[in-house]
Amino acid sequence: MKLDEVLKGLKEKLNEAVKITGLNSRHPGFKNWHSTTMQLLRELPPLFSIEVNNFKKLTFEETGYRRGRKYFSGEDSTIYTRDLDYGSTILKAILKKGKPEISGTAEDKKAETDKPGKKKTGTKKTSSGKKSKKAESSVPSRKDSSPHDS
Repeated sequence: MKLDEVLKGLKEKLNEAVKITGLNSRHPGFKNWHSTTMQLLRELPPLFSIEVNNFKKLTFEETGYRRGRKYFSGEDSTIYTRDLDYGSTILKAILKKGKPEISGTAEDKKAETDKPGKKKTGTKKTSSGKKSKKAESSVPSRKDSSPHDS
């Protein structure tokens, strides 16, 4: 898949995240959303590896073992909504990072590419280079200041 297609799919998944807010981590609608989102994230280039890894770490449910627990508690829905919000934030960051920066109009870009590049000649002097030349000129040469010449 091309990056544009993946980003378009992630934008759709971001819009779907709003629809699954009231569900839980075991609902088939959430499981479908999560698996397709993960598939899209696998298609991203390595530039997005930090965001992808952060999304993979989200559990969307309490991971601690509770003996005899068969039903969801209020704490489960809190963790689910928190992770879903954070997952949406990660998807937004990926979409923002994936969009190319557009500066100016197409005409401005064409004008910039038509201009020939400047050729630099000579060397650029830094302030430290200027100081060292000053220091050298103010210090008398060794021949002039030799104590053994007397």
